[in-house]
Amino acid sequence: MHNTPSFAPLLIVVLLAAIVPMVTTQIKSVRIPIVVGEIIAGVIVGKSGLNWVGEDPWLSLLSTLGFSYLRFLSGLEVDFDALLGRTTQWIEEDRGRLRSPVLLAFLSFALTLVAAFLLSLGLQSMGLVHDAVLMALILSTTSLGIVVPTLKERREIRTAYGQALLIAALLADFVTMLLISVYVVFRVNGLAPEMLVVLVLLGIFLTAYRVLLLLRRHLPLESLFRKTAEAVGHLHTRGAFAVGLTFIALAEQLGVEVILGAFLGGALIALLSGKENARLYEQLDVMGYGFFIPIFFIMVGVRFDLRSLLSSRQTMLLVPILLAIAYLIKLIPSLVFKLAYDWAHVVGAGVLLSSRLSLIIAAAAIGLELGILDPAVNSAVILLAVITCTLSPALFNRIVPPGDTIIESGVLIVGADQEALQLARRLSAHSEPVMLAWPVSASRPLPKIENVIVMPLEDVSQKTLRAVGADRVKTLVALLDDEMDNLRLCQIAKIALRVPNVVARVQDPANVEAYVTIGARPVTKEGSEVTVLENLASNPNVFTLLAHGAQGREVLELEVRNPVLDGMPVHALHLPGDALLVVIQREGQFITPRGDASLALGDVVTVLASPVEEEDIRALFGEVSTSVREELNGRS
Repeated sequence: MHNTPSFAPLLIVVLLAAIVPMVTTQIKSVRIPIVVGEIIAGVIVGKSGLNWVGEDPWLSLLSTLGFSYLRFLSGLEVDFDALLGRTTQWIEEDRGRLRSPVLLAFLSFALTLVAAFLLSLGLQSMGLVHDAVLMALILSTTSLGIVVPTLKERREIRTAYGQALLIAALLADFVTMLLISVYVVFRVNGLAPEMLVVLVLLGIFLTAYRVLLLLRRHLPLESLFRKTAEAVGHLHTRGAFAVGLTFIALAEQLGVEVILGAFLGGALIALLSGKENARLYEQLDVMGYGFFIPIFFIMVGVRFDLRSLLSSRQTMLLVPILLAIAYLIKLIPSLVFKLAYDWAHVVGAGVLLSSRLSLIIAAAAIGLELGILDPAVNSAVILLAVITCTLSPALFNRIVPPGDTIIESGVLIVGADQEALQLARRLSAHSEPVMLAWPVSASRPLPKIENVIVMPLEDVSQKTLRAVGADRVKTLVALLDDEMDNLRLCQIAKIALRVPNVVARVQDPANVEAYVTIGARPVTKEGSEVTVLENLASNPNVFTLLAHGAQGREVLELEVRNPVLDGMPVHALHLPGDALLVVIQREGQFITPRGDASLALGDVVTVLASPVEEEDIRALFGEVSTSVREELNGRS
């Protein structure tokens, strides 16, 4: 029993993991990422501070699991549609020009690798680092965990600009990790057949994906899995853990860095499940960010060697030099964004992509383990990560002005008939702004509707639709008489302008599939009438509630945009008056708002409330209010 590890260090770390978020969220002057707070807390109790926590067998194991889990979740979050360009078929005037988000992202990342290598050679010639290649890969990283929340908070994630930054961050996250894995094998084994093991692991990943996809399509595995899941709780979570650990074990056996195996395990689940299994993602997030991952970041701080950093004048000189280089190798390549954006967006791109966190720390730890980096340089890299991931989002928010592209609210109706007029009048009774684009080809004068912005529409093109605000609305309703023009309008709105919700009136039912293919919601006259009759016959009370409200109440569908609500459990949510939260929709899944459920940014919630409560409820969730409508009316 004398050799049994003590629970005391683990208790200290777990307590810090619970306390740090409460402390960081109270600091209003500077927004400090929670992981930065965890690293600082680890420094305080670790070898550079009070020395309450040292190298402990249990903490080392849990830290390694947290490290692997973090890369596993990174793979799970990859949007392969965006990375492979399937959802970025930019059309109209972008075709044939260097404005595609995918092309801009690839050019930016390629130039980043070149700039990082050249500047790392300079560091090596000055004697500040020993390995220019590894340092170049370390400096080429970008923190996807910082870029994505920043873009989401500013409502830029669905814009072409936001997609370019997202894809650039994805490339920096995945490609640098792959190159680091290959380089580590090269450093250990040289130009030997062992270098092919990375390709072997990638081959196993692709084979597993194809086999599991075929099995799911041609064998009744879904129904069997569903029946088993009903008898065994959290079966999807258990399966995800099994897949992740399988690839981690494979990487270990093949002599490849486990970060690549963990990433591929998460990526396999993302490819197979898509984004519709929100419940699984939520459970995995809770396990990771609730326990394993905080331990990893706190232990990074515990191992932070401040004395080695301060004892060497050369290493102290390295910190400001590294910081300057870290921004230069992102700012210089970001000049390619000038092909499509103004200088504020160009500089903002370079600044935001300069944020680094988990991968740069992981890469430095690998270099330290292999003896390529000394402890002082490793500490300098950790300090660089802390500074950039705290400073970059704040600078980005100051540099890039909050323009129209981040409003993403309201409804735009495109049409010039009585149905368009009637819909505009009905929607104007709600708090969200309503705009009506009136095609000039209809040869009818522009109508005047109270609380509705009416604008002429010259033609159906991406440039014209941007001019009337189609790139900043939440919903577009296509009501053009010409079917081909209507379909083209939906294609531009959904694919090029990335409007979240596109609704289309369909003249010919044979064209419904074409609308569905591009992601629009088609409505036929016959289909809508049948749907109304069906709901009135089978669910009369529910349909009446949704269509007309009940006892003076309205049904509100709102997106969670208030950062304060991110992660808040439903039982802690205090709605004004007697308003009722009916359902939470997250990435295509409906979540029952029980006490143990929690909200997340981007969720769509359905709330039943009285008209007098509507304004306060919209403000609570961060949705647009009448003040935004007044601003839009003032612009018109």
